[in-house]
Amino acid sequence: MGLMFEHYKKFIEQYINLNLVEWKLIESKLTLTSFKKGETILHQGDVCKNLYFINSGLARGFVIDANGKDFTWSIYFNDTHAHMTNLFVTDYESFLNQQPSSIHIEALEDCEIVVTSFLDVEFIYNNLKKGERFGRLMAQEAYKYLHHQIINRETKSAKERFEEFLEQTPHLLNKVPQYHIATFLGITPQHLSRLKKANAYLIDQPKATQQALEELRSCILEVVPHATQLINYGVLAFALREGAKAHEQIMIAGYKHHIGFYPHPDTIEAFEKDLRGYKFAKGSVQFPLNKPIPKELVIKMVRYRYEQLQKERLKQ
Repeated sequence: MGLMFEHYKKFIEQYINLNLVEWKLIESKLTLTSFKKGETILHQGDVCKNLYFINSGLARGFVIDANGKDFTWSIYFNDTHAHMTNLFVTDYESFLNQQPSSIHIEALEDCEIVVTSFLDVEFIYNNLKKGERFGRLMAQEAYKYLHHQIINRETKSAKERFEEFLEQTPHLLNKVPQYHIATFLGITPQHLSRLKKANAYLIDQPKATQQALEELRSCILEVVPHATQLINYGVLAFALREGAKAHEQIMIAGYKHHIGFYPHPDTIEAFEKDLRGYKFAKGSVQFPLNKPIPKELVIKMVRYRYEQLQKERLKQ
């Protein structure tokens, strides 16, 4: 029986030390349940009467708006990348206040879950000082997570949110449906698809090429933070405005010995003197991999092209 709760015990002991008696008290209030893929764990509008800790599997918490559209609130799983809020498959506000839930939770895979009822959680708090401390620490963690999520949505670009998701939970990218990840990140599925393709293009490059491409990308995004990344003509492109056609994009490409930079023929012509020393043609310039990327020059060229497009737009 005890092995069923081993994951939960290890998690608790990251925050508080338990002796055998204290653990036995907590263990006596635990039960084990399971949910099949596609099964509802919590209905939006129901009171969350249990605290669920996920032992294995994958689940999703989401909100359904008045039009029936759903938005992913949280993804629940248990591995080395999991944060506390990924482990507890619960609507905390509903559970703590015993009021109707504002989120719906469903199993994306078969799930094994450790269950503690609201009354049993209260019993543990009232009869175990360390239990009350553990509850307080969990509340603090939940608040920090919520604060982080809100700040991210307001201050970070879609690319930055996507990269953070990749850094923290890369395995979820191929396990969770793209639409769910997109609504979790606050972007459209189409935008997520473009980001995934752009990321795949970079990952497939040799290390030196990847680094140079990253430097160029940073230069472009410094000037046009809202630029949409996509793959066009098989290379990495940046749309400088919404719905941009090919001539309104700046493209970069990795090759064996150089990086191709494609900022438009007008930009190449305007900076022809600055580009002496580099191989360039009508609409492109080659930056050798054995030399530093001329970042200041790249930024000037991107700014020139962006401002040129802005002026063209005003004339329309």
